Parts: sequence; C-alpha cells; structure tokens
Amino acid sequence: MNWNFKKNNQKSLKAFTLPEVIVSFSVLLMVIVAASNILSMVIRTNGEIVDSTLAYGLAQEGIESMRFIRDSNARLGLDFDGSKSDYIGPWGEKLNGGNFVLIDKINNLPGCGLINLAGCLPVELKRLDGDIEDLLMNTNALIYLREESISDDIPFQYLQVKDQVEIDDSFKPTKFHRVILVEPLKYKDSDEDEVLRVSVIVAWKSTGNIDKKIVLTTELTDWK
Repeated sequence: MNWNFKKNNQKSLKAFTLPEVIVSFSVLLMVIVAASNILSMVIRTNGEIVDSTLAYGLAQEGIESMRFIRDSNARLGLDFDGSKSDYIGPWGEKLNGGNFVLIDKINNLPGCGLINLAGCLPVELKRLDGDIEDLLMNTNALIYLREESISDDIPFQYLQVKDQVEIDDSFKPTKFHRVILVEPLKYKDSDEDEVLRVSVIVAWKSTGNIDKKIVLTTELTDWK
C-alpha cells in the first residue's frame, strides 16, 4: 500500500501570527473603551437631566408658594408678609426687600390661631442676611427629601425645614439649595412699590463637582 500523499492533496492549517493577534486585541480593546465611554456619558447626561428637572420643579414650587402666601394673606386681610401693621406699602415691613428661604411647617402648624392667622399657613418665609451666593450654601437653604410618606398617595416629599431639631431620620439632605430674592419695584412715577419681583434660585453641584444653578423670576402685583 502506498502511504505517500501528493502535495496537491495536502491541506495545511495556517495559524494567526503574533502581530495579527496583537492587532485584533487592540481593535477589540478600542471598541470596549469607546462603548464604555459612551455608556458613561449617557449615564452622566441622564443624571444631569434628572437633577435639572428636580431643580426646575423646586424653583417653580417656590414661585407658586409665593403666590399662595400673597393670596392667602390677602384673603385673611393681612399684608403680604402676614403682618397687620401701619406700615406704608402693600408688601408689609417684613418683606421690604431681601433674601428669604421658604419654610415648610411640619409640626402641626405651631402658633396657628385667631391672633396669628398667618401662622395657619403651611409655609412661611424666613429672612436671611448676607450675599445671595453665600446664602445658597447656608444650611437653612438646604432642601430635604422626606422618605416616609404621610399619605399613601404621596411617595415622597421635598421640604425646606427651619432647623434640624424638627426633623427625624426620615429626612435626608439633598444636593439642592433654594433662596428667594424679593425686590419691591416702583413703576414710572409711582411713589409706592406696585410690583414685587420674586426670583427663586436653586443651586446644586453636578457630577464632577460643577456648580449648577436655575433661576426663575416672576412679578407679583398687589391685587387687593
């Protein structure tokens, strides 16, 4: 029996060379790195979008709360700031310009009664003195997330509270700070402050410790 094979019938197996293996791994590594960078960018962008949406909601809440305070106190026959005094001007002496934080009352509305009708409102304004950029880092300007719901219909609440003595472990500090700038304005030749310009500033630090800020502004009139 002839065991010799012809050369044209032989099938040779050709292996990858070392340079080919290196090139293949390099291409694969570049694809993985590129995909990781894209995924990281998408996650970071989504996080920034969520933060911006929450900040806008907190700023809009500040605007609506100021309208609520104006309308409620007007209904009660009080000045805008909740006082009843002889102060000349539609906004009251307390609210004659300045920086404020919006306080959520969470302890059964303390001080509520006939002699203090403004104390019955669920929110109040607290004046803060100083530069607004510094006030944005003030602990009084910090927004908290209340994880335990007071109602089954409310999964969570964002609250701005007066001090940490009033809160329990269900309140977690967020990255957001909120300050309200109040500016009484005179129009044309009027001697009275006819308009109250309200600017709500919400500040936070995004991914990479970058300072972010949203400002919403509106003008309130003394419609009484």
